Amino acid sequence: MCELIRFAPSPALRQAFARFGAGIMGSAVCIFIAAVMAAAPVQAQTVTMSEARTVVIEELTLTKLKDMDFGYVLTNGAGGTVRMTATRNNSCIPSANLGHSGVCQYAEFAGYGESGRQVRVKLPGGNKLTLTGPGADIQLSDMVVDGTPEMRLTGQGKGFVKYRIDAPNGAFAFRIGGTITINPGQLPGVYEAPFEVRIEYD
Repeated sequence: MCELIRFAPSPALRQAFARFGAGIMGSAVCIFIAAVMAAAPVQAQTVTMSEARTVVIEELTLTKLKDMDFGYVLTNGAGGTVRMTATRNNSCIPSANLGHSGVCQYAEFAGYGESGRQVRVKLPGGNKLTLTGPGADIQLSDMVVDGTPEMRLTGQGKGFVKYRIDAPNGAFAFRIGGTITINPGQLPGVYEAPFEVRIEYD
């Protein structure tokens, strides 16, 4: 019988820190509006909920849009890996001994700068993290960044991935994926880790 291992950020860890230069944080504003459709006389009422949302981004800052979530990993006691791509239509690909179910959500960040300007993105050291939970630590490695189509990759080095902002209005977003390694005999439960993303505008 398979066991479920859940990878999701807890409320206490739902902030991925984003900084540049002096360390100014980005900010986000969400607006939720409930709409009720009016019913015609002598007819049954229909109530439909709707939602409106916006994100406000200050120039030369970075704002977190989404946390990374590997969803449910199914294991029968064997070890293996699950690789999350960072493309817009991403997927979570388990190795032969594992299964995957539920969400597969890359981390996503948005920024705003001048079109044509260079942006450097820095991930955690070694592009890896350690997720903790009820069992042995789980390693998240090979973290990757994808900024297409608003950002063009121009180089990397010293822990940074360098992009040029191609969007005419200077607005851009990028996504982060990676690979988790499940240990043989991994205890079921929630495993998590906060992580920091730095951005510098050249």
